[in-house]
Amino acid sequence: MFYFLAFITGIIVIITIILNGNLSNRIGYHQATLINFILGILFAAVLYLLFDWGNTTNLKDIPVYLYFGGAFGVAIVILNSVVVIKISAVYTTVLVFVGQLFAGILIDYLRFKTLEWGDIIGGIIIIGGVCFNLYCDQKSSDQETEKNLKLAK
Repeated sequence: MFYFLAFITGIIVIITIILNGNLSNRIGYHQATLINFILGILFAAVLYLLFDWGNTTNLKDIPVYLYFGGAFGVAIVILNSVVVIKISAVYTTVLVFVGQLFAGILIDYLRFKTLEWGDIIGGIIIIGGVCFNLYCDQKSSDQETEKNLKLAK
């Protein structure tokens, strides 16, 4: 079940990045982020009302640092909206994934004092692959430009 939910979440993340990029292209980054969070709050409220999860935690008992997730969310949505216009959605998604991976590694280290070297090496390999692909894309683009310049003469 968790694998299915992770798969669906991955699809939703990609779709959201693309939609936010297109929306911010039309109405601006800040307005697109506001719409994103308003819809997110409404959807979360509907889910909360539909499924009585019985969470009656007192808001005063929640550590203050856990509230920073909202601020990070706003920053990430704005950055995704800016970046997806400049590079493809695939690169944006991979960069978000790598950022989440390294943030998770950092949180695990700070909280549990453990480092998973496989995760670190995997993240470095992914970054290397993205850089290599960007290099190949740039080289292909440069060759295409040279070819077009020769044809124009």
